Amino acid sequence: MKRCARGEVLKFASLRWAERDDQKRALLPRLTAAAACLFCVFSQVAPPPLPSPPRPHSPPPPGQVSCFGFLGSGDVFIECGLDVKQLTHDGDVLHWAIHDDGTLSVIRKIGVGKSRLSVQHRSADLAGLEPPFKSLELAGKAELYYTCGALLLTRVDEEEVSRVIYGRALHSSPANGDLRCSDDGTVEAWTSRGPTLGGDVLFLSTFSPSQPIATNVRAFAVSADGSLLILSDGTRTCITKTRQGLAWKCLFVGAEEVAIGNPSALFPAGVALVTEETGQNCTGPGVAFGYPCPAIFEWDLRDDREQLIRFNSSEPQVLGPQFAKRGRR
Repeated sequence: MKRCARGEVLKFASLRWAERDDQKRALLPRLTAAAACLFCVFSQVAPPPLPSPPRPHSPPPPGQVSCFGFLGSGDVFIECGLDVKQLTHDGDVLHWAIHDDGTLSVIRKIGVGKSRLSVQHRSADLAGLEPPFKSLELAGKAELYYTCGALLLTRVDEEEVSRVIYGRALHSSPANGDLRCSDDGTVEAWTSRGPTLGGDVLFLSTFSPSQPIATNVRAFAVSADGSLLILSDGTRTCITKTRQGLAWKCLFVGAEEVAIGNPSALFPAGVALVTEETGQNCTGPGVAFGYPCPAIFEWDLRDDREQLIRFNSSEPQVLGPQFAKRGRR
């Protein structure tokens, strides 16, 4: 057997290692292709990416701002955008409503079971209020609303008889119920009570004046242009268009008070404000409510949910953009 020299052995080993390197280099493209194919297969069976969050609503056009009024700790406030203006300062207001021209009506507590209605214009400089031009002492429960282009006083102790205290005269008024209508009075909604009706039932003039559209109604309102109606039966809050048949859209929340605004550039489908009980205690200085504490929620009618905008507040009223201009000094 021939024995190899040491140099020949090293040369042979070097050739073998070179052959192995060539084999590795030849195999690398195949491994890369196989990995790419494997990635392709897994990418096809992998779960789809999470959907992107919904796009926010378009920002409001320049000059457009949301304005509303509310009752907080016994005083009346108006909020337009980021500007909040306090109209009363005595902490004794029980109910309120304001006319489109800025005339304010309030019911103030003056004793046990007694209150006083006052109606007053805004001052010429828009910074305050003139002395009341109408004042009336009330006994029993009464409420105020701006509807039908007028300020209405509803005497609950007189079976909800409503009468105008400022503004245009009503086209009609239910003898035993409550009334809401458009500013021009062409769209009317009213409740009626009676032993055969099973509680408060709601009628709508554009649907059928003799056929009720809802029962057990606790609160309702009509937008100023008459295009929208909102109601609450204590378990649901629903809206519908008034002139295109009844097509209800509802949230399962029991609103105590409701208000609704016209469709606008800011709220193309309309906007609703509702008062709900929160199940929390009211806290803070000058608290006018105990438990449960009320809060105001905003419902953009393009959405299927509402959002909290004011805690320890009630009696919301949707206001026109002209109030933003009035609030400026």
